[in-house]
Amino acid sequence: MARKKSRKGRKGNGKLSPLIDVSTMKALGGELRQHILALAVERKPSGGTVNPKELSAHFGIDLSVISYHVAQLAKLGLLKLTGTEPRRGAQAHFYEATFDTLLPEHVWEQLRKASAPAGA
Repeated sequence: MARKKSRKGRKGNGKLSPLIDVSTMKALGGELRQHILALAVERKPSGGTVNPKELSAHFGIDLSVISYHVAQLAKLGLLKLTGTEPRRGAQAHFYEATFDTLLPEHVWEQLRKASAPAGA
């Protein structure tokens, strides 16, 4: 019978916490969502926003497809609606990233802790 290896010397309760939750990882699994989010993050420092109509033209992808992916990113809290504006009988929606880098601060903090020397 094989003996289990000891977990002595590990910090915490032996459970590993993910850097990013599973739903966020799944949401970012699609290349289009990664590009949408990257563009939103890139524009955030200057106060810029993204909107589905503009993204549709930028990526050359149907507006309904872009709108769906933007809505999913917003549902997960990666984008937030900052305003709407009437445009030709419809409402244009404007979104911004909810963080300033592609890795949120709590993820950077977990990376710092994970890479710190033992006993630090």
